[in-house]
Amino acid sequence: MAREQKHLARIEELQLELRNLYGSVCNALGPAGVVVNNATEMVTSVKQQVDVVSRVETNIRSLLREIPDALADADMPPGEREELSSEAVRLAEEEADQATFFSRVRKFAEGLATALGKGVELATPVVALLKSLSIVK
Repeated sequence: MAREQKHLARIEELQLELRNLYGSVCNALGPAGVVVNNATEMVTSVKQQVDVVSRVETNIRSLLREIPDALADADMPPGEREELSSEAVRLAEEEADQATFFSRVRKFAEGLATALGKGVELATPVVALLKSLSIVK
């Protein structure tokens, strides 16, 4: 009998944990406008969100690879150009988790924006890349 009570207590504990997880995921999806009514919808919504974020990451990596060519014609000191170019390539190739990657891209985009703030004349492609990277904020 004691064993059954132990198992019953464990089942109740797991049910509570599952309800808490369900509530947490619903609360996390809510700000994005995603409403889920059951576990199947939740799994589908999470998969869709992961897919979107993965596509955004892939596109940002592609944009980062274009920065060295776009900076080639920028009117800026060669050292600064080389630093920004190598940082862009390094970011595009690194294998950090998505949160770290987006944080580093945000910092890089701010540095690129600072170059704009210094009165550096950037080629149109660089401005377009900077605008694209600004979505990471």
